[in-house]
Amino acid sequence: MFDYEEYKLVGDLLAQIEMECYQRSAISRYYYALFNPVRSYLIFVLNEFDFIRGADFHKRICNRLMQSNDDTEKALGLILDELRQLRNDADYNWNLNSSYFEESLKDVKSNIELGFDYLNALRNSPPLEL
Repeated sequence: MFDYEEYKLVGDLLAQIEMECYQRSAISRYYYALFNPVRSYLIFVLNEFDFIRGADFHKRICNRLMQSNDDTEKALGLILDELRQLRNDADYNWNLNSSYFEESLKDVKSNIELGFDYLNALRNSPPLEL
């Protein structure tokens, strides 16, 4: 199975080039580097199979985590939701300029690391109650 966390490496490469198209693409790759492993965690660790298919599961996954009683899941959900919004801006909002994405990349890079820390903690010790 493909390791989506490798998208982080692609994001790192893209983020090094100071052009808006690369910055936008880096943000998108960073988001998917975290989103797909989080989705996999919900499906394969917690057996929440409603995230296999369905409409708008990006938002549903973020909401599921943000509404959790577990503080780590909630924090991960907040990070993922922020990354999702930035990814939407990068993919669809042509009114934003490169300085917005250059600044956003700084936060994205630190948030992606923190997001992986939270995800790894959850993988090692999933919450007992949801």
